[in-house]
Amino acid sequence: MRVTQTVGLALILGIFTHFAALMGVLMNLAFLLAGSTSTNPQLLVVGITIVRVGGVAVGTYGLDYFAQPMLKRIAS
Repeated sequence: MRVTQTVGLALILGIFTHFAALMGVLMNLAFLLAGSTSTNPQLLVVGITIVRVGGVAVGTYGLDYFAQPMLKRIAS
């Protein structure tokens, strides 16, 4: 599966949301720096907003609700 599809699927399902949103922002920045100038600047601002503000709902909605306790048990 391609990276963009993986990031999109992770965001839709709500698993590893912070990481997936950060990777989406980095991919968008790479497209922007490569010279693509359609809606990338606006989407970059939206992506950064999701990464910074979206932390409130992470772990409440989506598969992160189930994944975070399992990862904490594995890590400890």
